[in-house]
Amino acid sequence: MKKHIEYLTYFHAFLLLIFGLPVNAQTQSNCPIPPTRVDAAVTAEVTFDKKASLYTYKYTLSNSRSSLLKLRQFYVATSKEPLNITTPSRWRSRFDNLISPKALLWSSYMGNELGVGSNMTGFSIQSSEAPGPTKYFVMGDSDVPTSTATADDDEPAPVCPGFNFDETVPVMETKVVGVTTGPMPPGQVAAYIRIHRAEFAGENKAPYLEEKDPGVVHVTLLGSEKFDIGKVDTSTIAFGPGAAKPMTVKTINTENKMSGEKGKDKHKSLLLKFAARDLGIRCNLDHALFITGKIAGSSFFGGAEVSPEKCKLPPAKEQRKDKNHKKEKKHDSH
Repeated sequence: MKKHIEYLTYFHAFLLLIFGLPVNAQTQSNCPIPPTRVDAAVTAEVTFDKKASLYTYKYTLSNSRSSLLKLRQFYVATSKEPLNITTPSRWRSRFDNLISPKALLWSSYMGNELGVGSNMTGFSIQSSEAPGPTKYFVMGDSDVPTSTATADDDEPAPVCPGFNFDETVPVMETKVVGVTTGPMPPGQVAAYIRIHRAEFAGENKAPYLEEKDPGVVHVTLLGSEKFDIGKVDTSTIAFGPGAAKPMTVKTINTENKMSGEKGKDKHKSLLLKFAARDLGIRCNLDHALFITGKIAGSSFFGGAEVSPEKCKLPPAKEQRKDKNHKKEKKHDSH
C-alpha cells in the first residue's frame, strides 16, 4: 500500500509539472440520483380468520409519478416473523430480525423493479397480532456511486448527497419511511392522529414540512372508546424523529373515524402543538411522522402522512447516467 501511495504521489507530481494539476485534488465523485428520491404509497387490506385466529394483511405498493426511480425494496415492520408470506413474481422475501424495527423485506430481482407511476399487488402476510399503525420502508433502484483515488486515499468514499456510507448509522434510518396498517406488538395500543398546520383543521392532508421549518405543527391525538385520552400521560408524548415534546396540550371534541368505530359519537381528543424545528424532519425520508407515549401504563404508537422537503440533487455533471460506465472504485450504500 505504501509503495502504491508513493507511485501515486510521483504520478501526481508528474501531472503537476506537465499539466499544472494540483497534487491534493479533491475526491472526484460520480453521483447517481439517490435511492431516497421516491414517493411511494402502501394500502393495506386486513381480514381475520376466527377459526385459525390469524389476521391476513394484503398490501398494494404504489410508486408515484413524482418518483425519480423505480422501487426495488419494500419493508413492513413487524415484531415477529409472519406466517404464510406471499410474494409477487420475480420478487423475493425474508424476515430481518437484526434491524430496528424488525421487518419483513420484499425485494425485486434485477429488471423487475416497480416502475414509476405503477402499482403492484401480491404482497401478503399472516399474523396472530392485531392490526394497528405500523411503519413501512421503501428504497429506489439507484446506481452505485463511484469515486476516483487520490494521493492520500486510494479508496475514498464518494461524496454524494442522499447516500450514506457511515456504518454507525442504523440501516433503517437511511430509508424512506411511511405509515400503513400491520401487526402490532403485543401490549401496544393503537393511536390515531391527524397532522395539520392550522390549529383547527379537518382531516390530515399530508402537510408540507421542511427540515428547518420555522413554523408550528398541530397534532390531534384522537380519543375513542378504546383510547381514553384522560388516561394519557402527556409527559411521555414524543413526536417525530426528534422525539419532540408538545409546547401546549388542549382537550377538544372530535369524531374519530380512523379507529373503525361505528356511529358519529364525538370523543374527547388532545390537540398538541409542536415547534416544527423540534420534529427532526429529514428531507426525502420522512413521508410520515410517528407519535409514542403511555396510556394507562401501556405504550401507544401512531402515525400519519406528511409531505417532506425534497433534498437537493447533485449537480447534473455529478450524476452518472451511464450505468455501464467503468470507474476505478465502487462503493455500495445500505
